[in-house]
Amino acid sequence: MSISNSNGITVDGGIHNFVFGDQKTTNYIKESSDNEFFMLLAGKAARNALYDSEQRYPLPSCHPGTRAPVLDKLSRWIEGEDGTRNTSVYWLYGPAGVGKSAIAQALSEKYAASKLAAAFFFSRNDPSRDKLQPFVASIAYQLMLVDSRLRLLIIDSIRSDPNIFDTSCENQFRKLILEPFFKLDAAEGPYLVIIDGLDECVEFSSQGRLLAMIREAYTYVPATPFRLIFIVCSRPELLIRHGFAHQGFAPILSRIEINASGQSNKDITAYLFDQFASLRQKHHRFLCYNSEDGLWPAEDDIFQLARRACGQFIFAVTVIKYVDTIDDLPQDRLQTILQLRTEGIHNSPYPELDLLYRQILSACSKWAKVQPVLRLLVTPHRSAGNLSLRGKGIAWRSAWIMSLLLDLRESEIAVLLSRLHSVLYVPESDHVDIRILHTSFVEFLQDPVRSGHYYTQRLTDPEYFELVSILLLRTPSKMLAQYPPHYTLNVCQPLKELAIVACWEWADYCINVKLPNAQLLTAMDEFELHSALALGLCLHKERWGEKLEVPLDMVGYVFSRSKEPLSWAQALVDRKPVRLIKGLESFSNGFRVGFHPSSSPGCWRYGLVLSSILDVDWRYSEFREAFFEILFPEYEPDVLPQYRVPAILPAISQMEFPEDWVVIYVTRKQGTLLNKLVDSLLAGPCRGGRRERGRWSTRTVLDTRKDDVLGEPLTWKEQEDQTRKLAEDIINGTDHICGGNWSKRWDLHRLRKLLTNYRRQLGLSEDWGATMSH
Repeated sequence: MSISNSNGITVDGGIHNFVFGDQKTTNYIKESSDNEFFMLLAGKAARNALYDSEQRYPLPSCHPGTRAPVLDKLSRWIEGEDGTRNTSVYWLYGPAGVGKSAIAQALSEKYAASKLAAAFFFSRNDPSRDKLQPFVASIAYQLMLVDSRLRLLIIDSIRSDPNIFDTSCENQFRKLILEPFFKLDAAEGPYLVIIDGLDECVEFSSQGRLLAMIREAYTYVPATPFRLIFIVCSRPELLIRHGFAHQGFAPILSRIEINASGQSNKDITAYLFDQFASLRQKHHRFLCYNSEDGLWPAEDDIFQLARRACGQFIFAVTVIKYVDTIDDLPQDRLQTILQLRTEGIHNSPYPELDLLYRQILSACSKWAKVQPVLRLLVTPHRSAGNLSLRGKGIAWRSAWIMSLLLDLRESEIAVLLSRLHSVLYVPESDHVDIRILHTSFVEFLQDPVRSGHYYTQRLTDPEYFELVSILLLRTPSKMLAQYPPHYTLNVCQPLKELAIVACWEWADYCINVKLPNAQLLTAMDEFELHSALALGLCLHKERWGEKLEVPLDMVGYVFSRSKEPLSWAQALVDRKPVRLIKGLESFSNGFRVGFHPSSSPGCWRYGLVLSSILDVDWRYSEFREAFFEILFPEYEPDVLPQYRVPAILPAISQMEFPEDWVVIYVTRKQGTLLNKLVDSLLAGPCRGGRRERGRWSTRTVLDTRKDDVLGEPLTWKEQEDQTRKLAEDIINGTDHICGGNWSKRWDLHRLRKLLTNYRRQLGLSEDWGATMSH
């Protein structure tokens, strides 16, 4: 995408002047955090919804020479030729399968280097783009890429309210799109935004909300023309028709319908002639035909297929994919389609398409095994916990993952789906998602009247969570059986990502299952919680040389949630996972972390920091790492040696670490005391915001002391300064942080004694003065 004044440069620091409109100069002081705000926005965008997304492959396309009148009319409107654009919104509508997405894709590609500002392709079968929530962020993200001035303005809006993505979509649209645009020169534009598949936004009310946002954009500042123009493609569903019928759309809306017109039939006929010509070349060795003109197929057969398509390009495309096979003779497959009759299909809006889909599925000899795979494919992946960003790199509908979920051999998926390539995209790699090619096939499968014997329901949440729970519990168990925790863990990236999600989220999925089956109960009994956490620490080891934040958060998250799965497991009626219950009870009270003697002192310090996470209220988790770096400056954080990883054992166990290992005892008592003391010394001055990875969230910190009055939140820099002052008091034996408060002086003394004891455990110097001089 390329818009005028788009140079794609990123500048940190300095003052930048831009002249907008009537020579009004605006100064923007950029801070080094600009990239951080950009990454925050990028994290909220739905990458799969963009016109060039790899996840949408194979991309829909218009066959050369087809849809020419529609494409020409829309192109002239976009370019404003001969005054043809006197409206700002164009609604392209039509029934399923007529090629709306192909037209939207063709226009996106045509204007990617000029007029296109952003595109969003909804899909009800992709949870990352089936709702309204990521829409504004996705559009704003693309606007920042195409115009450097908009990038600065949008970043300023996020900087002024880092929690803007927790506000309504309407407010996001106003702050991140409308207000930045109204600061640009009114003579520039238009900027084209293409929205495809609005009817596939699964929350019906959100369809109307989006249309209302677009409509109100043109009345936001009536005296100033809005420079975005929209093309919206959808089926003519009732709510969408009502949305466009609003009187506010009357002066700004154009519309065009794609239906079973004579032009559509001509386009489909041309497509079929071209595609069969290609098939004749590709399969010439297998073809044997005796038509009057010596060609295959006969022209009458092509005309019959075009009539049966009834304007639905998806019918013609699926026929070609079905005939294009090496499993059968192409002419036999075509003859099968030509002989199909729709008499047995009643009350279907698309009888010919349904008949074709039934014929395709009838080729599956092992339907009992194919159907569970299709149930997964029509079920979007759903996260059970609050960590929706974790595991984003996992292809949950890949052959590899689905074989694990369904307890099949990995190669079995490819065999089962080998006769469904006309309706499925089956990639070469087992680690890339398998996808249904068109929404009409999903609708067919989920309609018992249309699909009949092939009716395929979406998995319910408990059914799906049960499958994922079993997978997550089994993954660490299998890895630990293959790789004992004190050996090297050389694992492929997909397995590593799955194992990390397993260590973080296994409990979130389990507690959403009301009646666990025998497989899940067995998986819970075989699950070793302490070993799984050791595995998690190992899998995060590349972060140890950067920040302790992620692995610490993992252990802390599991600990903070340990009471939920424990209560859930204890409440099960028929059979309880006794071994898991015992493990959770033990872990909630404390555990031991062991490091091989060849591990670096920085790794031992890492284990020491673990002792501060139990019973934490997370107010100070962001600067705990910096706090300990100040207290233990002798050892900078370093990377864990590749050949040694830590192990975790219960606090009380018959198993023991080797005598020469460094062992850290992590107990609730120690963690509670440490947090209580730090809370006492920092709670007063350090209220307010907490900086999380990749985003800012403001949270009020309540202090229960009656004599403490909550003031304005300190800045993050001020909070860090307070932490440093506390560390310096401990090192120097001073009490500046206490401000004459005798209670705090006593707490400071106890904290210094506790930390001195920690240093003694690790064999470090107890001479704080020596530490300071270092």
